[in-house]
Amino acid sequence: MEIRIDSVAVGGDGLGRADDGRVVLVCGALPGELVRVDITEERRSMLRGKVVDVLEPSQSRQEPWCPHVPEGCGGCGWQHVRPDRQGVLKRSIVIDALRRTAKLDQSEAERVVRLGPALPDRGYRTTARGAVAPDGRLGMRAYHSEIVVPITTCGVLDPSLDAAMWSAAVPEGIAEVEVRIGLSSPDRSIRFIGGSQEDARPTDPSSIVRETIAGVPFQISSGSFFQTSTVGAEALVKIVDDAVGPAGAGQRLIDLYGGVGLFAATVGRRFDAVTLVDLAKSSCRDARANLVRHPKAQVVESDVARWRPARVAGPAPVVIADPARRGLDRSGVATVTACRPDRVVLVSCDVGAFARDVRLLIDATYSLVDVTCLDLFPNTPLVEVISTFEPAHRR
Repeated sequence: MEIRIDSVAVGGDGLGRADDGRVVLVCGALPGELVRVDITEERRSMLRGKVVDVLEPSQSRQEPWCPHVPEGCGGCGWQHVRPDRQGVLKRSIVIDALRRTAKLDQSEAERVVRLGPALPDRGYRTTARGAVAPDGRLGMRAYHSEIVVPITTCGVLDPSLDAAMWSAAVPEGIAEVEVRIGLSSPDRSIRFIGGSQEDARPTDPSSIVRETIAGVPFQISSGSFFQTSTVGAEALVKIVDDAVGPAGAGQRLIDLYGGVGLFAATVGRRFDAVTLVDLAKSSCRDARANLVRHPKAQVVESDVARWRPARVAGPAPVVIADPARRGLDRSGVATVTACRPDRVVLVSCDVGAFARDVRLLIDATYSLVDVTCLDLFPNTPLVEVISTFEPAHRR
């Protein structure tokens, strides 16, 4: 069928309506375009399809520059979008999510949401994960598919990572391979992953990559989470640091889902005391090493949903929360509010979860102050969202 695309939905698909009024999500379509669509999924209330032909193209459209995109590689779902338009579209996705899910007025959502600094769209990744094809070759999965498209080079990887990634020797029976390199060190780690995350094993269990972010040295074990690019981590720290604002005398920073200490070790330098909470054993081990220079740093290995802060005298703390893709949810919000923070900075990697968390925090008597969209993953529809909250009584 032919569809006029009205907007772009969470996840990056174009959104239009069929003649019968049903919503149609179209992979590869952009707002304003008239496209011919092959319907791949049909439900009572919605349809899903992919572009067969662009009858009236958007000025935001470009030809994908990577030769693997026409072959079906799903790693870069937005290479058909001009780099200078990707941030604008991502901001519109965040505004729409705030309106639909968080129930903010359109004008209020537009007022609080801004774009962060532009980041390089090529050669930026220092961590990548590839999938293993049945014939043993390493590649990337096709969009919404388990099919593996063999890759020989990837333009979004740092050249050193690109050279290391596709030449990695893959043992038999491995499903995925994750490679991480250091830019401020010659270190490299490789992690082989079987049929589930629990099967993951590094080539060397003690494999560590050393990196420097915002002038702070970090160790990152092969099993620990870290941002996929050094330049992205630097930009993220700067935005979060600005969002946190000045630290008061004797004030504590609480870093929930703190990982290896990206924020606790950088933003936390300005605070008298730092508490980091994370459930991952590997990340907590790294965090203790990365926070060793802070005189009053505490690393708590715990499920954030179950952890509650001890009652301490002094000014109200500041909370940074950087949850996984599912967001804070009610249990995480309960932990945040139990800290009785003076300010909350939420780092979200999923727009839908972000909007749900905004609603939960507002219902918990916190006010949304501002939102920054950081394009950590150019050429994809993914966007990192950094939002700031204050107690409602202060607004």
